[in-house]
Amino acid sequence: MAAYQLNMKHVLELSEPAWVLIGPDFKQWMKERFADTRVKVVLLQDYVSAKSPPADADDPTPWSRVQHRLAEADPAVFAAWFDKLEFDAFAGGC
Repeated sequence: MAAYQLNMKHVLELSEPAWVLIGPDFKQWMKERFADTRVKVVLLQDYVSAKSPPADADDPTPWSRVQHRLAEADPAVFAAWFDKLEFDAFAGGC
């Protein structure tokens, strides 16, 4: 899963020249409120490590077959989204 948000530090830097137009008290309030706005960058590649290839397509479990097909179709997408998933059980005894 990925989450995206605004880079508030950059937004504040771009809007700072207009703060005084609203008023000196607003400018002071904004400076105090956002004095310590930090940007945190999370590189997804740090969390993606290619493990051994998925089980053979001949493996009888449905999840193993799906893993194999996903890895063949796009290895990078497989490594980022599906590689760490494990089969647990069928819901409702299917």
